[in-house]
Amino acid sequence: MLINPTKKSMPLFSALPQVADKAIAKQQAQADQFFSWHANYFTADRKKYVLLVNDLTYTPILLNNMNAQAKKTLDISFISGIRMAFAIAGIKPEAVTAYLTQAGALQINAAFDRVTIGVLNEYLFQLSLFSEREPLKSDRVLQPEYLAYLSKIYINRLSKPKLYNSRGALKAAVAEFMAHK
Repeated sequence: MLINPTKKSMPLFSALPQVADKAIAKQQAQADQFFSWHANYFTADRKKYVLLVNDLTYTPILLNNMNAQAKKTLDISFISGIRMAFAIAGIKPEAVTAYLTQAGALQINAAFDRVTIGVLNEYLFQLSLFSEREPLKSDRVLQPEYLAYLSKIYINRLSKPKLYNSRGALKAAVAEFMAHK
């Protein structure tokens, strides 16, 4: 599984293994977007929050308080975030386990997909609006209420003629994945 952080957020991912060849990793990510994620971070109340978005479904994962100590366990937090995001979408635990098994080990590349980065920025904007009503909870790594909120936001892709949300897109992608398994 690939995580493609923006240049700004790359230091937060320094504890995870880097890909050997960035060009090959980019080709793999473009060929199988379901196992590729883009990432960025923002700061609120002097804490760093990492937002990851799946390249195919735009499923968001929000991780809280990613400081020097927490970045050592970023991989565990990310896997927990995947499990939570899939559960919010109503995906069965067996399908999540199959996804994680197929995805393989986490590796870090560099951000390259401008469309996904645009969605990531839109989610950051939506988070700023939502956090005005309900402040971020800094005592938890995962933020389920924010994941649920973001997964309901409708996204318009130029390559697809209709609006959809990440929750529905994730269900469809998992159904297709499990059918080919």
